[in-house]
Amino acid sequence: MRKRAIFLLFTVLAAGFVCWGWKQVGRRPLKSLRAEEIVYAQVLLIPPEETESPTETLPRMVMVDGALYRENGLSDIDARCGVMDGEITSTVAEDKEPAKNDQSNFGTGYGYQYVDKNSIDLYLEEEGWIRFTKR
Repeated sequence: MRKRAIFLLFTVLAAGFVCWGWKQVGRRPLKSLRAEEIVYAQVLLIPPEETESPTETLPRMVMVDGALYRENGLSDIDARCGVMDGEITSTVAEDKEPAKNDQSNFGTGYGYQYVDKNSIDLYLEEEGWIRFTKR
C-alpha cells in the first residue's frame, strides 16, 4: 500500500514537472532539447522497481508427536468414533512451520485423530475432516 501511494505521488509530480517543463521548453522539436532535459523527463516517467518480494505462502501444517504433517485434502473416512486423540493447542504465523507438538500455522482448538502411521485427520468446523500427511 505504501509503495502504491509513493508511486502515485511520484506519478502526479512527474506529470506536473513534465507539463511545467513543456511550457518552459515550448513547442521546440525533440532534437532541439538539451540532453539533460530528455534524461530528466525519462527518469520521471519510469516507475520504481518492485524491491520487496512477496511473503511465501505455506500450506496448512501441524506438528504432532514430533512429526510435521501437511494438509492433503478432505478425509475419505465416513464413519469414525467420537473420541479425539489430541488437540491443537498453540499456533505460529501462517508463513512459519510449526516447531512444537500440537501446534499449527492456522489456529488452535482443532481436535485430531490418527488414521495410520503417516496420516492424521483434523476436524475444522467450517470444513469438516481434513487429512494431513507426514512430509
